[in-house]
Amino acid sequence: MRTLQQRLSYEHLELIPQSQSPRSHSLGRVAHSIRTYVERGLTRLFMGAQEPHIWAHTDKRGNQSWYVRDPKTQYVTRLNSEDEVRIWLDDRYYHDTANGVR
Repeated sequence: MRTLQQRLSYEHLELIPQSQSPRSHSLGRVAHSIRTYVERGLTRLFMGAQEPHIWAHTDKRGNQSWYVRDPKTQYVTRLNSEDEVRIWLDDRYYHDTANGVR
């Protein structure tokens, strides 16, 4: 069973131009998945576990939504815009500052 983060990572694959053959298309998707997985792992390793993880997702209709995972609570939130992500980050920062976490 995949976690929500794994499922969303697989759904957010790079779009390959139609002119490529089906085989190269599938290899491009695999290469992109591996590259994304490695980049995220390295980012987490060097940035530490305290920073929130944010990623965008575009559905089949072209609607974009944003996901934010708080590493402290493992809570994942779905937001509808970049502005909502900024508000979430500000609220999290000021809440942590008020509680003496930072």
